[in-house]
Amino acid sequence: MAGRWEELEARLRTVESRLGIGATDRPPLPDPKTFWVLDGLRARGDEGVAFAGDVDTAAGPVAWQYGHPTEALTAPVLGAAPDALSRSGRSPRGSRGCCSPT
Repeated sequence: MAGRWEELEARLRTVESRLGIGATDRPPLPDPKTFWVLDGLRARGDEGVAFAGDVDTAAGPVAWQYGHPTEALTAPVLGAAPDALSRSGRSPRGSRGCCSPT
């Protein structure tokens, strides 16, 4: 069994040398400017999702930003559904009489 591991390690060293990497090589850290939007959110103490854009168009430049805090994304979205159901006067379940007592 030990011979198989040594063979595997030797083969791995051969592959690494062909690729020009070593066992201690690590991928480079990202440029600090890479996550500037996230850094901005964190610096402001915000948590959430942000979308932004800056585009040159034939009609001229267009820039926008849009964001939602975490609470807005994790809260249940009911909207007008409860009001619409209460106005209908019918239960959403058993509305065809299948579950009504006779």
